[in-house]
Amino acid sequence: MAYIHRWILPIVIFMIIVSFSSTQAGMDITAYEYQRKFQKTLSLGECPFRQVAVKMVNDTINVQDERCTLQKKGTVRSLPRALSDTRNELITSPDEVVKYLGLCGGEAASYLGILHDGECVAVEIASRLTFSHRTVVRAFIGYYRTALDILDTTEENIRDGMEPYYKNKYYVKNRSYGTLEIIFVQLRFWNESASERAGEYKQADPKMSSYMEGIKNLVGEPKSVKIISLSTASEDDYKIETKQEWNRALRYVQIVELKINHTRDLIKNNLIAAPHLKYELFPFNSDDFKSAPRFAPIAWKKTSMMEVQLRQAMLLVKKMNKKCKKNKSKVCRRVRQLRRTLKSQQAEIHKGRSAWMNLTTDEKTNFVKRYSSQVDSFSRLAKRLNKDVREMIRKRKLEKLNRKRNKHYNLNEIPTSISSNRQHRIRHLRRKLSRRKNRRSKAKKNSKPRYRNMGWF
Repeated sequence: MAYIHRWILPIVIFMIIVSFSSTQAGMDITAYEYQRKFQKTLSLGECPFRQVAVKMVNDTINVQDERCTLQKKGTVRSLPRALSDTRNELITSPDEVVKYLGLCGGEAASYLGILHDGECVAVEIASRLTFSHRTVVRAFIGYYRTALDILDTTEENIRDGMEPYYKNKYYVKNRSYGTLEIIFVQLRFWNESASERAGEYKQADPKMSSYMEGIKNLVGEPKSVKIISLSTASEDDYKIETKQEWNRALRYVQIVELKINHTRDLIKNNLIAAPHLKYELFPFNSDDFKSAPRFAPIAWKKTSMMEVQLRQAMLLVKKMNKKCKKNKSKVCRRVRQLRRTLKSQQAEIHKGRSAWMNLTTDEKTNFVKRYSSQVDSFSRLAKRLNKDVREMIRKRKLEKLNRKRNKHYNLNEIPTSISSNRQHRIRHLRRKLSRRKNRRSKAKKNSKPRYRNMGWF
C-alpha cells in the first residue's frame, strides 16, 4: 500500500497542476505561452497586452496590438507551494501530448489573441510527432513549482463615465513560479516487431538517456531519432532535432538533461529569479463575471485535436505534392484538390477557435459536431492517398528499371534482319575508309620533302 500511495499521489497532483484548464473564477494561461507571444512577463495586478482583429474599410481583417495601462491595487500574499515530479511516459496519441504538456485555455487564448498569428505550443508539438506501427514516442516530463503569489484586492467603485475603459479588461490575480521541462523522443524502427518490443520496455530511472540506452540494448539502434525539447524557464522556443546517427542523438539528449538539472539547481539555490509558471486573469469589473462565457474545456480540447489532425494531414499532403510535381495523373490531381480543401478547412476552424471566447456553450458544441466528422474523413483520405502515391512511385521506378534492362539487352543483341545487316556493313565500311585515310595522311606527314633539280647544284 505504501508503494501504491507513493506513486498515485504525485500522479494525481501532477495532473491537477499541469492541466491548465480555465476555471469559472478566471482564465488561466501559461507564462510560457504569453511570453512567447508578447516577449514580456506580467506583474500582479497588471492588465495584459492582447492582439485584436480589426475590420478595415475595405472589409479586410487587420491584427493590431492593444495595450492596457490599467493597474489593480492590492496586497501580495506569498504561499509556499513546493512541488516536484519527474516521470517518463510512453506517448501513443496526440491526446497524451496535450495531457502532459498542457493546453492553453480556449477563453484565455481567444481573449489575448494568441491564435491570431500562431498556435498553442501543445498543438504545434503534437502535430510534429508521428504515431505509427514503426514509431515509438516517449516523453520525459519534469514539473518543478516553488511558490504561488496571490493579489488580495478590495472592491473598488468605478467612477461614473469610466465603465467603458474597464469593460472586458482583465488583470493578473495569481502567479505561480517554477519550470516545466519536456523532452519528446520519437524512435523510428526498421520493422514493427522492434517497435512493439521497444514500446513495452520499462525501467525505474526516468532519465530519457537511460531509456534510450536500454531500448538500444533490447532491439538495437533505430532508423532515425526525432527529439523535441522545451523548457519554460528559457526564453527560447522549443527545439526540434532529427538525428540519423544514434550516438549523436544520445549525446544531444544527455546535454539537454544536463541543462535541466543545472536550471533546477539555480532555482533551488536562489541563484536566479524563479521563472513564472502560470498566470490567472480576473476581470477588473466584477459585473463581467455574470456576462462572461461559460468554459467548455472538453469542446476546446476536441477542436485542438482537430487542429492537430489538419496539421498532420497538411504535412503529409505537402510531401505528396512534392512527389507529384509536374505529374498529371489522377492520384496527383486528387492530392492537389485535397490540399486546397485542407487549407480552406483549416482557415475556418482556426477562425472559430480564435473567436472562442465570443461563442456560447451551444455554439461551441455545434462547432465541434460540424467539423469533427469532416476532419476525420480528410485525415483518412490523406493517409489513403499517401499509400496510392507511394504505390505509383514504386511502379514508375519499376518501369524505369525495366526500360533500362530492355535497352541494355537490345544493345548487345546480334542483328538478324536485312536492314540491320546493311547498316552494320555501312558502318564497318566507313570505319575502314576512315582508318585508311588516317594512315595516308600520317605517312605523308612523316615523309621527307623532294626537291626538283633546278640546276643550282
